[in-house]
Amino acid sequence: MINKIAIKLPFLQGLGLSVNRVFSRFPLQFLIAIVSTIVWWYLIENQEGNVNLISILGKFLIVSNFGFTLLLSSDLFCEVNGWFVCRFICN
Repeated sequence: MINKIAIKLPFLQGLGLSVNRVFSRFPLQFLIAIVSTIVWWYLIENQEGNVNLISILGKFLIVSNFGFTLLLSSDLFCEVNGWFVCRFICN
């Protein structure tokens, strides 16, 4: 007898609610992650492009990585200490 393994895939509504919850909790970090993903995708597709543009986008990725970790750590630090964290986009 073959054991059937059922893989539970999340419903689109549940996935949408999860994305909405993450976006409302960490709006700036979410936007940085989306923009950085688009820039990485562009750099992977256009490796032989303009050297100056690739250098600028590489520097942007370094700064966005630093900004992402700094914003995330400060946001979580404020939540742990019970401080009010101003939400710029969603509240």
